[in-house]
Amino acid sequence: MDFIKMTVDQLKVFLDENNVDYKDAKVKADYLLLAETVQVDQEGDSEVHILSEQPTSIAEKVKSAIKIERTETKKVDDVSYLKGRDYSQLTVGERAMIREQSPEYPGSEKGVEVRVTDRLATNWRIVKLADQSYSKLLKGVQYVLSQVDYDALKNEQVKVKTEATKTKCCGQAKYESIALLEVLND
Repeated sequence: MDFIKMTVDQLKVFLDENNVDYKDAKVKADYLLLAETVQVDQEGDSEVHILSEQPTSIAEKVKSAIKIERTETKKVDDVSYLKGRDYSQLTVGERAMIREQSPEYPGSEKGVEVRVTDRLATNWRIVKLADQSYSKLLKGVQYVLSQVDYDALKNEQVKVKTEATKTKCCGQAKYESIALLEVLND
């Protein structure tokens, strides 16, 4: 029903038919609120709970008529479902999850020995390995990368402040791109 188009007298008749006390209502908005509450109750909405005590003031009636929808988000602890997705296309929450939950690179028996540059602004760098999974490389640490992972990461660049402006901030600093990995052996 469209209660907004109804007059106050029509709303009173509707409320009388549904045995609703409207003596505290003073303006049309109060009558509309009561009528909409009755309609929701008639539709059998399972989220609305009918109280045995009737609210006495208009403010209590408004509070009792308001229903808050609560949605539950499904929590996924594993970042494996993000495997293969481009990092720039991830949402802020997914990026945070990758930063927090990505394991450090485990290393390999054979491969290329590299060191992560110590000029990183943060203490670690998230990288996408050859198998499309994400891993953390720590600043200044030596790793033995497998050949396929090295091939995937050998051209990885990071943007850092130049040596001359590394203590500057905001618009005064100048930046340069350097290689993320320094090869120690071939």
